[in-house]
Amino acid sequence: YNLIFQIAIPNNTRLNCLAWSKDHGFIACGGEDGLLKVLRLDSGKEGKLKGLAAPSNLSMNQTLDGHSGQIQVISWNESHQKLTTSDQYGLIIVWMLYKGSWCEEMINNRNKSVVKGMAWNFDGQKICIVYEDGELPLTCFYAIILEEKSKGSGDSSKEDKEETYSKSLS
Repeated sequence: YNLIFQIAIPNNTRLNCLAWSKDHGFIACGGEDGLLKVLRLDSGKEGKLKGLAAPSNLSMNQTLDGHSGQIQVISWNESHQKLTTSDQYGLIIVWMLYKGSWCEEMINNRNKSVVKGMAWNFDGQKICIVYEDGELPLTCFYAIILEEKSKGSGDSSKEDKEETYSKSLS
């Protein structure tokens, strides 16, 4: 059976992009005015439908707040079950699932150029980001976070961390 769902988007906001987490079943969609939603569809036991009237529910329909501009790019980190989003102002947010809700884990605001593409490497340790101005930084988010946690250092300044996160390829 083919099953089609229509999800109402608040205020008829136009969507600009979407991404499907194939390993975890989440769908993220982004649009105008910073609209960002994460959905998850449960369609019965083991995903097998038992007829047209089989119960199918959204087990998640969460609006994520954090962006003010139009969402441009959405990318899933399958290895670490993270969501990465960017908007028209160059703001990048890494989201994590915590106790059943998505919340901000990290924010990077380059504020110079629009993000045109993002892709995580095979093990989810690095992300490559392409900017409209042609810069191509390779950023190691999780290696640095894990290193800070293992050291137990909570006294690094935000500026030091942001500088560490933005190691660019020459």
